Amino acid sequence: MAKFDKEKDELLIESVQSYNALYNKSDKDHKNYIHKHKCWEKVSDVVGMPIPECKKRWKSLRDQYNKKLKEMAGPCASRITATWDYMNLMSFLSEQAPERREVVYCFNNGSDSECDNSQSGLSNAEVNSAVVECEINAKKRKTRHEPVDNPLQVPTTSKKRNVSQMQETVDKQESQRLNLLETLVHNTTTQSQSHSQPQSAIKKFFESMAEVVESFPPREQAIIRAKVCRLVSDTEIKLSTSITLKSEDTWDSD
Repeated sequence: MAKFDKEKDELLIESVQSYNALYNKSDKDHKNYIHKHKCWEKVSDVVGMPIPECKKRWKSLRDQYNKKLKEMAGPCASRITATWDYMNLMSFLSEQAPERREVVYCFNNGSDSECDNSQSGLSNAEVNSAVVECEINAKKRKTRHEPVDNPLQVPTTSKKRNVSQMQETVDKQESQRLNLLETLVHNTTTQSQSHSQPQSAIKKFFESMAEVVESFPPREQAIIRAKVCRLVSDTEIKLSTSITLKSEDTWDSD
């Protein structure tokens, strides 16, 4: 993939300058991301590079410009201006600064001092650099003394530990409730069985035999059922015959 060279850098800077919404925060479309995306598409077509690469390179150039602008307030301002090729080409960014170039408020040791540009003999670029530096210092002091709560702040380790302990407590209580419920159900079942009539020995015998027979193959089960039925039937016939004979003897004696 092609990389940015001086020619592409200059095309990128000139293209971005054509779309005020890409760099001017006071522009009405600065927060209109659909409009800005269309602008970046046009910039990408002119430069011949993908949109992400154009955005990344523009951010790098803008940061370098702001850094150089800040350094211009120092004793090496002329050398810095001469050694960076895009200082003049990107000067349109300074034109978007608020209209307060004539008076500069400097913050020294927490006190405000007012400096008149006409009396100090500073150039507009030097004034802009001083304004930027003062605003940066003010923001640093505000951040240092008035920390802003972040609603999306990641919980600390202690908070995570507390959440984990609470979850363990809830799980333990839920387990205790389930155990108590099982105990109640078991006791209720046991009591109901104790109140029911006890089974006779013959019922218990056949129930136990049934459990054994159920483990046999179907054919053996059928044979056992047939034999049991025949045995029971023969016993019933034998008993009924015996009762009949006794009854006849009783009638004869009468």
